[in-house]
Amino acid sequence: MKITKSQLKRIIREEYQRVLAESMGQLPAEILDNYELRDFEAWIEDGNAMEVESGVWVEQSTQYRKKFTLEELKLFFKLEYLQ
Repeated sequence: MKITKSQLKRIIREEYQRVLAESMGQLPAEILDNYELRDFEAWIEDGNAMEVESGVWVEQSTQYRKKFTLEELKLFFKLEYLQ
């Protein structure tokens, strides 16, 4: 069975999310609470992250090289800036 490049990327992204989630323990239904979400939105408005195509985000501290889904970006924000 052959795996395409896009399938491999999806598998890696899902595994990355799983490992990050495990490192935080049990994730709540929402990654960010209301106060954290307000900070997250302000962080984006300050130009720290941007959506480069539908559903794909890049972030400044990764030099815009790492691509994130919105949920991954929220988790990244929580781990990097709120912990």
